Amino acid sequence: MFLQYGDLGFVFGAYLFFMVFVLAIDVGIAVWVYRDAQSRGMDATIWLLVVILGGCVGCIVYIIISKEYPARESADWYKKKMRESGHPQNRGFDQPHRQM
Repeated sequence: MFLQYGDLGFVFGAYLFFMVFVLAIDVGIAVWVYRDAQSRGMDATIWLLVVILGGCVGCIVYIIISKEYPARESADWYKKKMRESGHPQNRGFDQPHRQM
């Protein structure tokens, strides 16, 4: 016989460790996608479900599509919104802070 009864505990333990490790990576990726989608103004819940149900394929699709949505925190996004809303272009945010 290939595996003895005593070896099954080790095999089961290794399998269980591997499955917990994979689950932890999946949860980490899902949390990252949810937060990143929120910061880009996308529907984070839908993308969370796509990544959970689609696995690696869903994550790859998210990465490809999310490039079209800049993160809200970026300076380029802020400047674009200011131009679109008609606010003055430069309010001194680009200048270094001077101490008085």
